[in-house]
Amino acid sequence: YPDDSYDRLWFPFLPKNGQVMTKIVNNTATSFATNVPDYPPPAVLSHAITPASNSGNSQLPLTSFLDASTPETLPYYLNLYYSEVTQSNSNRSFFVYLDKGSISGTIVPPYGSFHEFTCPNCSFSPTSNLALVPTQNSTLPPIVNAMELFKFSDALVNGTSAAD
Repeated sequence: YPDDSYDRLWFPFLPKNGQVMTKIVNNTATSFATNVPDYPPPAVLSHAITPASNSGNSQLPLTSFLDASTPETLPYYLNLYYSEVTQSNSNRSFFVYLDKGSISGTIVPPYGSFHEFTCPNCSFSPTSNLALVPTQNSTLPPIVNAMELFKFSDALVNGTSAAD
């Protein structure tokens, strides 16, 4: 995205394995996107996805973002961004699950602003499953506007001799 001052790469979510998602465009998101921690570009936050059905989980296929060539579990830094797009009496609340265990408290996306969920040291393997799971009292399906995923790596080494 040319408007990302941190030069991050952003890609659209592409459902896999027969998943059906609904894309939502929130044209007002850009007016309050500047107050979001970690400063994702407003264009990224102006879209959201949600399951087409009110039942089930919103699955985020992380496998395409992970290094499948290494079978080991690796540490990642994860950011998820949420904003409520409907002004209604309905309730949207959910948990972030990683491999069948919750890694978040209850998330209720705010209307007119954004919530950022951060997992600074999540361990993912190429077969890990990240899901947004609705709470029992949620009447709307989970929603997500954007996701960032950073893989930890070894420290960089000098490319030349220090004596050069």
